Amino acid sequence: MPSVIFAKENNYKYIFVPEENREEASLIPGINIVAVANLTEIVDILNETKEAPIAPKINIKDFLSENKFEVDFAQII
Repeated sequence: MPSVIFAKENNYKYIFVPEENREEASLIPGINIVAVANLTEIVDILNETKEAPIAPKINIKDFLSENKFEVDFAQII
């Protein structure tokens, strides 16, 4: 998240993130998230041999309602 926020604050239009961080990164409005599986995929996108898969934006309320968290902070002492 910090790298996505930094990119947004510095007027980047796109940022590459690992696929497993796609949903979390998509919570930040105002920047296009390109989720990739590996560095080869980034090279292919930059060489224009593959289209950049821009992740859809996610609403924070939807994100929180869909994700079931196993740890309840009330249980932490």
